[in-house]
Amino acid sequence: MQYIIGGAGSAFRVPFLKMVGGYDINTPTEDIALSLKMINYFGNKDWVFGYSANAIFYTMPVHYYQELIAQRLRWRYGQIYELIKNKTMMFNHSGKYTFLFSFFRLPLAAFGLIVILTGPFLTFTSVFALLSLDYYLFLGLTLLLTFTLLFTLANEPKISISDKIKLICFSPALFVLLSVISFIEFIALILSFKKIKQAVKYGKADSGWNHVSR
Repeated sequence: MQYIIGGAGSAFRVPFLKMVGGYDINTPTEDIALSLKMINYFGNKDWVFGYSANAIFYTMPVHYYQELIAQRLRWRYGQIYELIKNKTMMFNHSGKYTFLFSFFRLPLAAFGLIVILTGPFLTFTSVFALLSLDYYLFLGLTLLLTFTLLFTLANEPKISISDKIKLICFSPALFVLLSVISFIEFIALILSFKKIKQAVKYGKADSGWNHVSR
C-alpha cells in the first residue's frame, strides 16, 4: 500500500524508471510525484513497491522553525498537488491497483490532511488541561497518544520488544514534541490551501528547490 517512496532513502530499477519518463520537474515534491507516477503506470497489483523496515540512511535535518515550516509547506503542498493530479487512482475499479491501495490508503492520505487541522485543538486542550489541573483530561490525551504509538509499533517487526517498551515509556514527553510539530504542520497546511489554485492546474505547481542551511 506504499504511495510515497521517500526520496532520501529510495531506490528504483533504472529500466522501469526510464519507461515512465523519469522524474517530473513540474512538482514541488519529486519523491511523491515519482512514486505515484510509477504506480499509476505499472499498477501495484502485479508490481511491488516495497519498504525495507531495517534500512538505515542519514539525511540532514532543518535547524530552525522557519525552515521547518518551509519544509513542511513544500511537503504538504506537494502532497495535495499529487493527490489531485492522480485522483483517478482513488476508488479505482480497473483492477490495476489493489483494493486496499485504491479504496483505503490513498483516501486515508487525503483524510490525513483533514486530521492535521485538529492538531492545534489537541495542543490547546492539553495545555488547558495542565493549567486547569485537569489531570484526567491530560491523562486521557496521553493514553490516546500511547494507543496510537502502540498501533504504530505493532506494525514495525524490526524494533525489539525492549525498544518498544522504552518508546512507550517516553510517550508522555513525545506528546509535547508532537504538539509542536502538529502546530507547524497546521500552519504549513493552511499556507498550502492558499496555493491550492496552482495545485489543481496541472503543470503550474512551484518547483523551485532551495536547500536549507546546513
